[in-house]
Amino acid sequence: MKTRSGACAGALLALVAALGLGLSPTPASAHAAHPEHPDGAHRVVYKGDGVKVWRKSGQLDRLDDTSKPFRKLVRSELDRMWEEWADSDPDCAQAPLVMVKEYRNRVAFIANQGVFSGGPGDAPGSCASGGAYHFYVKRDGKWKAPDALGGQDIMRCSVLRKWDIPRMNGARTCLRGDEVVRWNG
Repeated sequence: MKTRSGACAGALLALVAALGLGLSPTPASAHAAHPEHPDGAHRVVYKGDGVKVWRKSGQLDRLDDTSKPFRKLVRSELDRMWEEWADSDPDCAQAPLVMVKEYRNRVAFIANQGVFSGGPGDAPGSCASGGAYHFYVKRDGKWKAPDALGGQDIMRCSVLRKWDIPRMNGARTCLRGDEVVRWNG
């Protein structure tokens, strides 16, 4: 039988070993295992610009700490962009990109979403049509990507209020009339 200090030392050694190997001390999906969190309690903020997920790349697993319905929406948006923006051109199959910066139970900030050249499939420049930021929201139990919640300019405060967007990445300021103000969601 281990003593309490022996058990703590063993746990500490396991943590140090995991960090030394570059492994996460907890599985990436640890948060996703508890979808019953109260609204807003489950929050994931990805480093840098966010997690890039290219269409037909097998990269959806990079979002394992989000819900399955959210990942399904990301997949759907990638397919929609390929069909609508790239005319289902096989050369552009991997050109659609969704870059997730922040995820919460009912809203996610997509730092960039669009069709770009390069990527893991080295899509040609003819595929590129640009992109914009978006907010995906959960309404009536389903994740949605409303057109009204995307663009390249600062969002109007009234739109953020209408969609109940909290203060988060991508929603720190907003336009009230012609004035940029702090968004307090």
